[in-house]
Amino acid sequence: MVGDDTLGPQGAPGGLPGVDWPKLKRAMSRDAFVRAYPVPFLLRRAQRPFPTPGGDEPPTAPSHLGFETKVMEPGKTAPPPTRLPTTLVLPIMKVGGHANDKISLGRAINCDLVVRDESVSKLHAYFRVTGPNTAEVTDARSSNRTLVNAKIIETGLTARVVSGDTLIFGRVALQFLDAGAIYDQL
Repeated sequence: MVGDDTLGPQGAPGGLPGVDWPKLKRAMSRDAFVRAYPVPFLLRRAQRPFPTPGGDEPPTAPSHLGFETKVMEPGKTAPPPTRLPTTLVLPIMKVGGHANDKISLGRAINCDLVVRDESVSKLHAYFRVTGPNTAEVTDARSSNRTLVNAKIIETGLTARVVSGDTLIFGRVALQFLDAGAIYDQL
């Protein structure tokens, strides 16, 4: 069962403002859920596989990651590291009334899909949904790359993804699932 730490765009619970996905699942059947949310989802449900400041994770990061050193002004304290919740549920859809079909994913709060991790670029990738269980993902010149099923997607190139595929943005691994599969996982 997904816990209270499920977050989505702009930090809204459950990926859409006001949506509590576990409660919604309890309130509707699988068929009703699929009809109400006929879009693919991204799901993160795991412990952090890579190191973070102050964490107990393994001492090495994947070889595809690059890092920058930030210089702090003397006397200023560094902000606490951003940590993702254990469970992250993101419906792959436009937020607000945007007109184009590109669905943005990144660390910036104005992205359609917000993943608040320091390894994710402000604008990391784009999705274009091609069906209820398929989409195309394009790397948007991210610093730490986009991978689909462990294959690096070169900047500007597009990869087709289907339900069950694993996508990695920086060091954040997310599973691409159709609405029925996400219902089963909640």
